[in-house]
Amino acid sequence: FDDLSVTTTQQNESGSTANLYTVGATNPDAYKNYSNKITQRFDPKAPISTHVSSILNTLGTSRPVYIEDTANSYGFYGNHWTPYKALYWLAKRSASGTGSDDGSGTSRVGFTFYERADGYRFESIDTIASEAKTNVIQSFRQSDVVDEKS
Repeated sequence: FDDLSVTTTQQNESGSTANLYTVGATNPDAYKNYSNKITQRFDPKAPISTHVSSILNTLGTSRPVYIEDTANSYGFYGNHWTPYKALYWLAKRSASGTGSDDGSGTSRVGFTFYERADGYRFESIDTIASEAKTNVIQSFRQSDVVDEKS
């Protein structure tokens, strides 16, 4: 949690011996997202996955990035969008170049851009679903209680 920045704090409960707070935190890339705007033209002959890589480079992130190859090309202008908005917009227009496990076809749509503990990911819903068969969903909850006696 060393690289997180506090965005919000809220006192949930207050008592005579204890206070309960909620602290919201985000990584520094969220601040970079709002300070960087996408203004250039993206080539209509280049695959969308190339555009995603270029947009993440303008963000200047030091986090690892996984970008699944896309089958289709798409051209657009940045329109002063934030990098995250451009990536979400491109995800809706992306088609996967990989086939399904049963061989029923290729170029299926359904991409998403999201962040995990191990970095950013731009991948198809089919890939996420196939990984879900082998990966266990993990959750994390932290609760720090201060000992009144110390």
